[in-house]
Amino acid sequence: MPSPGLNTVNNETCPRFTHDSVRLAFVRDDTGNKRIRLYEPYGDTLIALPGIDSPGATDDDAPAPDLHGDRIAFQSNRAGALHVYVWNRVGGVASLPALVGDSTDVEPSLSANGRWLAFASNRSGGAGGYDVYLYDLQSAAFVRLPRLNGAGDERHPAVSADGQRLFFAARANPAKNWTLWAYTLADSALYQPARLADTTGVDRQPYLRWR
Repeated sequence: MPSPGLNTVNNETCPRFTHDSVRLAFVRDDTGNKRIRLYEPYGDTLIALPGIDSPGATDDDAPAPDLHGDRIAFQSNRAGALHVYVWNRVGGVASLPALVGDSTDVEPSLSANGRWLAFASNRSGGAGGYDVYLYDLQSAAFVRLPRLNGAGDERHPAVSADGQRLFFAARANPAKNWTLWAYTLADSALYQPARLADTTGVDRQPYLRWR
């Protein structure tokens, strides 16, 4: 279906639907820098996101919207290194000091209710390489994830609507392939569904829209 309000002569990348599967968050580069946009299919228009754009020549990327797109997590180099930010329709980009540190923070996933934020980071104090973190935006606190992270890299998390389950990609060391894993907070269970246990291929970037 033609969508002139969505596609232009510029680059449109990183599409991700809101959890209700209606609106589409994506990245557009029409000024030499990447910016987050939200597309409304009814009327073939873009929805205004007041206060989300960086004022400088920086790049915003990897949008992760909530149920309707009223809250969007994303990664940006607006402070130098890549960090994760959260935009709210009321209030704009939130100031979350806990998410800014001596690290590179990437690949956010936001739950449908906009409360749970998962992301990958190489911040100090982790188990090694990139680790998966879960942040409760309601209580402004990190959630402990016993047994989830190891000495290798854990990246590309996808968090459930209740914040109790995560899917993510992991590799034991740089020589190993990426494989997909699941984790439940209630019992700190780390497991690999049988059909995802492929040690010969490369599996990564899981994306689930839990409601």
